[in-house]
Amino acid sequence: MILPEDIKLKFHEEIIKYEEKSNIPFITTAESIGIEKGIKKGTLDTVGDDVIEAQEIRFGFVHANTIKTIKKIKNIEKPS
Repeated sequence: MILPEDIKLKFHEEIIKYEEKSNIPFITTAESIGIEKGIKKGTLDTVGDDVIEAQEIRFGFVHANTIKTIKKIKNIEKPS
């Protein structure tokens, strides 16, 4: 839902007041989901880069097809 600009500003001001008063940051559900997605994406990127780097160290090179395959991985969770 997109709020009109004046209401959005008022809402943001109220959130800031609440955070200052309660000493607890307010995180919306959308922000929480965005943070979680960002962490997963960052973790996935880092893991893929780590695997490529480990192969370069161990074998001295990594084949281009291997790099492409690693970069295509979208899920690093263990299968159940």
